[in-house]
Amino acid sequence: MASTHSLGRLTFAIDGDHPGAGQLRAEFPRQATTTPDIGFRFVDRLPGLDNPRTTDFGEASQVAYRVGAGRITYQVTRRTNRWDVAIVATPGRSIPPLVQRLRNFNYLSRDELIAKSVIYGPMDHLAHIAGLDRGQSLAHASSVARDGRGVALFAEGGVGKTSTALKLVLEHGWSLLGDDLAVLADDGTIHAHPKRMQIYAYNLAGDPVLRHRLLSSRSPIDRLHFEYHARRYGPKSSRRRVSAEQLLGPGRTANQATLALAVLLRRIDSGDLRAHELDREHVVEEITRVILHEIDPYRPVLAGLEALGITTILPSESALATRTSAVIRSALAQARVLEVSVPPSTVPAQVVGILQSHLDSALS
Repeated sequence: MASTHSLGRLTFAIDGDHPGAGQLRAEFPRQATTTPDIGFRFVDRLPGLDNPRTTDFGEASQVAYRVGAGRITYQVTRRTNRWDVAIVATPGRSIPPLVQRLRNFNYLSRDELIAKSVIYGPMDHLAHIAGLDRGQSLAHASSVARDGRGVALFAEGGVGKTSTALKLVLEHGWSLLGDDLAVLADDGTIHAHPKRMQIYAYNLAGDPVLRHRLLSSRSPIDRLHFEYHARRYGPKSSRRRVSAEQLLGPGRTANQATLALAVLLRRIDSGDLRAHELDREHVVEEITRVILHEIDPYRPVLAGLEALGITTILPSESALATRTSAVIRSALAQARVLEVSVPPSTVPAQVVGILQSHLDSALS
């Protein structure tokens, strides 16, 4: 039986009794009652394609495309008012569950890996595309809220948005709206994105409190696996997926807020940590550029479809960029816009320090 879930104004359904569907339901617990915009359905066999044509990513027809991604193969069909996604879990070798976890940097079970493949495969880019019809856009950001006011930290990966957001939550009384992706609505509301946080070893550097929160309740083998991969392969290769509630504790998350401050974190090779006001249109363009890069596999699938002359399923990149920019521009209309230049040696406490007066203004 299908369950329905909300992501801001967007509604999606999860159907099927595969354990991977159960993992997805656990990750997106917020229920909705409206007709779903997207349906994700676990099946034993994908439906047939009419007159399929082969491309780099898989197969496609005039109304559907099929992609292999991670632990799944999925088929996306564009309906008049809905996207349907049929999912088949890729058969795996019969290996002990512990061995499965040990072979994975995330220490995930097979069913958790299947759910992750859905989220980072069809869900991210379809949720963005379908959300635009509801007047909302995804953005690559960590976001926090306090007293009904929201702050979004936009950045490419590795600049420090997650670590800064966690510092604000754990030490300064803010609540987490989401990590990695934010949901921005055209009325200036920022909605929670419940996708699990992906915490890397570098997020724990110099933060014993956060390290304790992430690792203390895990098994000795789990902790050893985490430390081994951090030392053997580097701090960007050791990570854990964890819900915000599990990592931060009860009462430290929020559902939505009015966007009051938009902060663009930019990595610089040299110089001083500094914050300055920024042209709003430049920020809109930068947020748009980054999210279109992040919603894999939109670009390679679009390129494959266009090579086949199929333009009836996914919007072109220019059309998607135009619509995304329009929503983001409207979402940021009443927010203050700031850029923070972040040199490599910067720690999260310094970013919070330079933002403090701006955060206080956002709350006033």
